Amino acid sequence: MGLFCFHLYSGSFEVHKAINMNISRTGLVLICLFATQPGIGYAEPTTAQQQDQARREQLAPQGKSLLTADSAQTDDELTLPKESVCYNIQRLNIDNMQSLPHWLTFRDLIRQSENRCIGVKGIKAIHTAVQNRLIAHGFITTRVLIPEQNLHEGTLTLRILPGRISEIDLQDKSVHRMNNFPERQDDLLDLRGLEQGLENLQRIPGSQASIRLVPGEKPGDTRVEVTRNQRKSWRLGSWFDDSGSKYTGRYQGGLAVYLDNPTSLNDMFYAAYGGGFKNENGRRSDNTSAYYSVPWGYWMLELYASQYRTTQTLHSGDFQYHYSSDEKLMTAALSRVVYRSASQKTTLGFKAIKRDSRYDLNDVEVEVQHRDTSSWQLSLEHLAYLPFGQLTTGLSYQHAAPWFGEQADAEEMVGSADAQARIITLTADGTFPFKLGKYALSYEPHFKQQTSPDRLTQPDKFTIGNRWTVRGFDGESSLYADKGWYLRNDINLNLPTWGMQPYIGADYGEVSGSENDYWSGAHIAGAVAGVRGVKGKLGYDIFAGVPLAKPDEMHTSPVTLGFSMQWQY
Repeated sequence: MGLFCFHLYSGSFEVHKAINMNISRTGLVLICLFATQPGIGYAEPTTAQQQDQARREQLAPQGKSLLTADSAQTDDELTLPKESVCYNIQRLNIDNMQSLPHWLTFRDLIRQSENRCIGVKGIKAIHTAVQNRLIAHGFITTRVLIPEQNLHEGTLTLRILPGRISEIDLQDKSVHRMNNFPERQDDLLDLRGLEQGLENLQRIPGSQASIRLVPGEKPGDTRVEVTRNQRKSWRLGSWFDDSGSKYTGRYQGGLAVYLDNPTSLNDMFYAAYGGGFKNENGRRSDNTSAYYSVPWGYWMLELYASQYRTTQTLHSGDFQYHYSSDEKLMTAALSRVVYRSASQKTTLGFKAIKRDSRYDLNDVEVEVQHRDTSSWQLSLEHLAYLPFGQLTTGLSYQHAAPWFGEQADAEEMVGSADAQARIITLTADGTFPFKLGKYALSYEPHFKQQTSPDRLTQPDKFTIGNRWTVRGFDGESSLYADKGWYLRNDINLNLPTWGMQPYIGADYGEVSGSENDYWSGAHIAGAVAGVRGVKGKLGYDIFAGVPLAKPDEMHTSPVTLGFSMQWQY
């Protein structure tokens, strides 16, 4: 018979619970489960989620963006010159406005034009202002006409000649036109819709697309000719890094197989398998994931599933215990671009999330650790190309939802976590280039904040102190709580000729809540220096980091070295 104490981080105060289990060969084992205050500890579930998210972003990066910095802003102020020969215009009338979207208005231009004495130059200025507004909103083939009229009657009339799509000719027959372009035949030609279609066609790495506008047979009609090239319909990818834990193996690697455009809907699928190298002393880990996405005009559907398994051997006197975990994640996300201009894009998204975690000791499930949860998330993301850089901001709201009859886990049963937990997350990421003498540099901030009015279970807590959050720490222990934020700051030296980017960074993060009264500090800071780049088909990132500030209870290496490599064919 052996006595073994196992630590379960699951709440805001201590819960002492003893469970007797019959386990073959070892007899009766007493498992002591201690739910400790959110603070410093081994947060493997949360760290595994951060690792899984980072790998997903690496395997399925975002496609090309056609947004550009908007340097020519339209002027809403209409300037009308004083002319010796002019007409008393009491009313400005724009005919055929019903052919335009209801949200497009010229009320300000009409207001500035009425009850004025306007000459030929003023009429041209009004015509140009209306035409420029149409172009600024993407209606580049819609024209503004000045019909023959008697201005002595006091009314100036302009007429809209809508520019429509007579045909979209997609010359690459390996993809369908219907789901890639939000516009159809006889629709008003909108440059923003064509740009969205081009982004959809080029979302697969290695694909290129272009558009040619040809005048149609009828006045105002345009024929859209689209060419697209895709090098191949499959790809291979692999990765190798040292992002693992000492509990499951430091070195991690894996292989991914991609199928590009498998259903002719310009969709993308990959399946990946990875795990730890040099699995010693009963330690091992492996992960499996699959991803599928398909565009439909301004819409995007994404499906994702992953499984993360670990095994380690624990020692208690003369006895050994095999402790294993099996964590599964499934998500289904639907998003839509709700606003798009030449330089900005706003996307609204909805995601359903399902998690299932099981933990075994000598092949017997530790039931108090079992988690089976589901939730939904509503998100809003805004991407802006500014004259001085690029900025992406995001806001999300997540709410637990027992859609599939999940049972409350141990933390909820003892009252250390709330069943219907709510989480609000704010993110901001930027890239701002600048020059220092003859050197081209860029500043990249990355900000994330989480807040919640509820007490969260361990997988939902905000965790900092690893390569994905506040760098300079080895990730073996973390600072975590229900609320928190961090800011990463990188200064990059861009060397395109060498295909590399040396960088330095300084990060800071905090967790907040009454639970932190148990610890000597609630913030950490770290610094990092490294180099990242691409050489042929190989991408790499090599870095060294040091902690600058941390609570005394948080143990980490004085210097953390790390690397990651990716290869694609």
